[in-house]
Amino acid sequence: MNEQEMKIANLLFNELAFEGATKHFGERPPDLDMDLFEQIRRLGIPLKYNGHIEAYDEAIIEFDENRSVFENCYRL
Repeated sequence: MNEQEMKIANLLFNELAFEGATKHFGERPPDLDMDLFEQIRRLGIPLKYNGHIEAYDEAIIEFDENRSVFENCYRL
């Protein structure tokens, strides 16, 4: 796992672990601040490794207005 992937994993595990547990137990998904989505966007989500550039291509991250911040973060 490279440094960028580690940052993404740490961010998601730290911010969404509790929220994911509440969803699992049937409670209403939490109301997260838009800042978490923006942090994920700034990190960049890697896609498939691209050997031509010797790095990962990054996903284009768009916020879906029809979903909550939690759902958008969880989707990523």
